[in-house]
Amino acid sequence: MEKIVLTEKEIEVIDLFLAEKVDIETVATDEQKELLMGVTDRAEALMEELNAYDELDDNLIKWYYDKYKSQS
Repeated sequence: MEKIVLTEKEIEVIDLFLAEKVDIETVATDEQKELLMGVTDRAEALMEELNAYDELDDNLIKWYYDKYKSQS
């Protein structure tokens, strides 16, 4: 697994998303949507690479962000 890299803006949007302050379909700005979709695409690829479907609760973004935070 390659190291997960997130930009400051991606982290800000993820934090807003997890706090339910932005919703990708209704509330997010175009920039926020683009950032979240990019993170979602990378998260899906990582989940497939690791075959980690059993680790997913209900939130792919949270799973990916937790993986990011657990890196040393």
